[in-house]
Parts: sequence; C-alpha cells; structure tokens
Amino acid sequence: MNGYSADEINNVSAVSGQNVHRLRRAAGMSQQDVVNELAIRGVLGWYPTTVHKTETGQRTLRLNEAMALADTLNVLLDDLATDPDSDGARYRRAVDLSGRFWEIDAVLQFVGRRYDELKAQLQEAQRGGDGSGERGEAPERDVEGQV
Repeated sequence: MNGYSADEINNVSAVSGQNVHRLRRAAGMSQQDVVNELAIRGVLGWYPTTVHKTETGQRTLRLNEAMALADTLNVLLDDLATDPDSDGARYRRAVDLSGRFWEIDAVLQFVGRRYDELKAQLQEAQRGGDGSGERGEAPERDVEGQV
C-alpha cells in the first residue's frame, strides 16, 4: 500500500490545483512565469488562463504536465497531488525526513572520522613526524632552498 486514501485519489484534481496555486505563490512566480517554465520543459499550449483553470480545479493535469510543474516548482509529484495536511502526506513526509536524517547522520560520521584522521596527522607533524627531527620546526635550508 502506498498510503493514498480513496479520498485523496478522488479529489486529486481539486487538491493538485490548490497545491499548484500555493506552491507557485510560495515560489514567487506569476502564472506567466509558470507558462514560460513549462514551455522550456516541452509542455506547450499553456497560457495564464490554463494555469488559472488548473489552480481552481476546472482543468485536470496530465501526467507529463504534473511532472513539468513539479520540476518547475522544485517539488515532488506527491507534493502536487496530495493535501499537505492529510495523514498520508504527513506519514510520507515523516518517512522522507527519517531517510534524510540517516543520510545526514552517515555524512556526519564520515566527517567526524576524517576530522580525527587529519587531527592525528597534524599532531604527528607537530611532534616532528615531518622528518625535521625537531618539534614543529622545518629543516634548515640553504640560500637556494635546498636542505
């Protein structure tokens, strides 16, 4: 089961229209901006009135249009298709955030290990591990820079 309720499935046109409107405004885009961006993505035949009809639920989105809109608005298709306050949408966001948490945790662990490695190398160099024989001092060089 993907977590979509019958209500979400049956109201997808109205909800997606409301989401397009909300997300477009949040992105600071005009209806004409959306039309222009869709054209860049190969979706032709859209006009500001098409955007308006879509936002008010008078027009159903085709899948290719929904994909282009999601790309334009920098969101997932699910963000267009579902009510952001529904239990299913909240659950899917929680699952997504959980996955992101574990990705970030893995990166932080890697960075921590790398930090420890570099710190150990620096301490070794400061103890004279650089071949100078003296603590943290560079070997003497002659005028030409030769050791």
